[in-house]
Amino acid sequence: MTNNGVANFRAPEVRSRSLYIDYAAADIYSLGIILFILHSGVYPYVEGKLLNGVNLFETLHLNPKKFWDVHNDLKSDFVHCDNELQELFHMMTKANIEDRATIQDIKESKWYKGKTFSKKDLATHLKKLKVRNILKKSSP
Repeated sequence: MTNNGVANFRAPEVRSRSLYIDYAAADIYSLGIILFILHSGVYPYVEGKLLNGVNLFETLHLNPKKFWDVHNDLKSDFVHCDNELQELFHMMTKANIEDRATIQDIKESKWYKGKTFSKKDLATHLKKLKVRNILKKSSP
């Protein structure tokens, strides 16, 4: 990692090498990306690449409905993100740091306060994401 952040996880202000970076806000952005990946098993976008002719990095910030439509079209087994998760994800990944969620905003979100997985549900979810195989390979 450099001071330019890690591609596909970095906030827009880090990506553009802004002179002023609020690192706490940039971390919230990156956590939003990680939340998306943990939930769906795919990146929300790949920097510098078009998917189905769409720049998902730009679309995420300019047209959220299209962002979700493209993701649903890309992957037939895409794990559905409910409205509460979509709302939290967008709060965390706002391009403008002044509008981006804070830790307190996250803790007050409907998704954060919502239901949690039972062990059985979590196992089913991980199986859908094929994470179970990765975990088995990396366990001692």
